[in-house]
Parts: sequence; C-alpha cells; structure tokens
Amino acid sequence: MGAAGAVGPAGQATWSTTVAVDIQRIVNGVLYILRSGCAWRYLPANSPPWQTAFYHFRRFRLQGKWHLLYVALHRAERECTGRHPEPGAAIMDCQSVKTVEESAPVRGMTHINV
Repeated sequence: MGAAGAVGPAGQATWSTTVAVDIQRIVNGVLYILRSGCAWRYLPANSPPWQTAFYHFRRFRLQGKWHLLYVALHRAERECTGRHPEPGAAIMDCQSVKTVEESAPVRGMTHINV
C-alpha cells in the first residue's frame, strides 16, 4: 500500500502516503519494548518498522490513550477481584517518608555549612 492519489480543493491532485497499519501489531511492538527493554530500532521483524511503532506510541501518549487504557484495565482488575473500582484509601509506610535533617548525624551523615 503506497501513495494514493486523491482530488483536493478546486480539482487539484493531492498525494497521501498513508499506509494501513494494524494497531494490534503496534501494541505488540510497544509491549515487546516494555518487556525486553531494548531500543526501538531492535523491534523484531514481525513488528511494524520502528519509526511507525514509535510514532503511534508517542501519539497515543500525547493524546492520553495509554493512561485511559491503564485506568480501564485497573478498574476491570479491581472489579474482577470483587473490590470497588476506585481505591478509597492509601497506605504510607514510615520508611518511605524522607528522613529529616536532624537525624542525618545519627545515620552517619555529616552536614557541612558552606
């Protein structure tokens, strides 16, 4: 599927280089990148060209489609496990809170005033 001609305004010929791309192949390529951690250029041969996959990945990111997909899958997973679709509380572990400056000497850190 290469360039296709069309008739534009006032009968002028326009050319489009739109190529039909299977969205499933795009998503599979993106998932391959996420799972393997490889560079875009090293997509397998059964994936679309890396430029095409990256273009659609970036376009979906800018449009917020990846976030919408995540939210939908997260809600569906919570409903499948019998929980409310949206979490109502969060747990904060005391070790995840940043250490205050006063406890730095206790942990062996020194503070130099410059």
